[in-house]
Amino acid sequence: YQRRVRGRALDLILTGREISAEEAYQMGIVNRLVKDHLVKEEAENLAKLIASHPQECMRGDRLSCYNQQGKSLDAALSFEFEIGQSAIEKEGVHGAKRFVEKQKAKL
Repeated sequence: YQRRVRGRALDLILTGREISAEEAYQMGIVNRLVKDHLVKEEAENLAKLIASHPQECMRGDRLSCYNQQGKSLDAALSFEFEIGQSAIEKEGVHGAKRFVEKQKAKL
């Protein structure tokens, strides 16, 4: 996997070539494609979705994702547990209540 990513990165770095949105998507450089006239609307929708989640948990998940590279599974899970404990203490009850309310609304 890393060789393929490095190879693609070197291709772009050494050639300086421009790539299309579709190629960027296929390479994994971008996560989604949006029609030009919907860019602002889709960006705002994505921002609202991210903002609707518990922020302490989101920050912890992001930190954990970046921190686990090069670590053993045990070390990565241990770090994830530590970060998760903090988020649960700060947002757990409120988050659980929100989840239950959403489930009741679906019924």
